[in-house]
Amino acid sequence: MISQSFNPCMRQRGIALVTALVMLLILTLIGVTAMNTSTLEEKMAYNMQQDLTAFHAAESGFNLTFEDVNTVTFNPNPVTLAPIDVGSAEVEVTAVFREITPKPPLKKNAKPYSAKYQAAHFDIVSVGTTPNKSRSTVRAGMYQILPGGS
Repeated sequence: MISQSFNPCMRQRGIALVTALVMLLILTLIGVTAMNTSTLEEKMAYNMQQDLTAFHAAESGFNLTFEDVNTVTFNPNPVTLAPIDVGSAEVEVTAVFREITPKPPLKKNAKPYSAKYQAAHFDIVSVGTTPNKSRSTVRAGMYQILPGGS
């Protein structure tokens, strides 16, 4: 019979494997968390890009409306212009005629205005929409100088 002496290292043979598995589990959890975070940040960046695209499309609708004086009419009912394709978005512009105002009154002892004019005031609403349904609405006022008045 062979006698075995007591060796305390004999009991600790599997501890390296358990430690390695625990460390691997921790690293896996860190990696999965990092992937989820980066995926969420990518979605946020995409949505922000779509919002900015919709906003710039709405601004382009204003620019196109302001460039062509004949796009707005003196009709008190809202006038919706035909949808406009602006790159990867669509724009819908609505113009509402508000009022015609005369020149401001003269101050005491001031020289009279040399030209007779009046101003037509409009409210413009421009809505930009991207294919993924991101929308941006921009509102502004506009006026045109018209001949006439007092």
